[in-house]
Amino acid sequence: MTHDEATLRDMAVHVAYEIEELRNGFSDWHTSPTNPKNVIVERALLHFRVLREFFLTPANKTRHDDDVVAAHYIADWSPQRKTVFDDTKDEIHKRLAHLSTHRLGCKEEWPIGNMNLAIEELIETFVNALPHERRAWFRLRSATTGIFVGEVANGRRRAERVQGYTCRMRSM
Repeated sequence: MTHDEATLRDMAVHVAYEIEELRNGFSDWHTSPTNPKNVIVERALLHFRVLREFFLTPANKTRHDDDVVAAHYIADWSPQRKTVFDDTKDEIHKRLAHLSTHRLGCKEEWPIGNMNLAIEELIETFVNALPHERRAWFRLRSATTGIFVGEVANGRRRAERVQGYTCRMRSM
């Protein structure tokens, strides 16, 4: 389904909200004490999940007629799909949206650096590809959380931001 300009403009506020909350969630995860609370982890994962669907679902493949995806804003939207999106999809669904026995062996280590890098690349690609008149609809801060690369295990390792996109991992 396609959406009219007014609907897309109104939904831009919600897209911007998801981006800001994702950034806040990853920032809290990175800066939390050595053992982040489930609520911090789940916050980041929830907004990652919402934005993964927004950026990677083709306009003609939405699950519901009222879904809004990036392809509604950019006609020729065809982003690069990093493997981290597929590698984490089922685990995030099982952790956030399904009460199943899978939770008994729930993942404690997440590739949050790679997840953060991949989603920030999609955000940047999306914003840069938006037609000028639509770009003004999105009120976004710059990414201030930094980009962390690598695996981080809750309570066992800490990621430190180092120049650019590299990260030094330190055992705790």
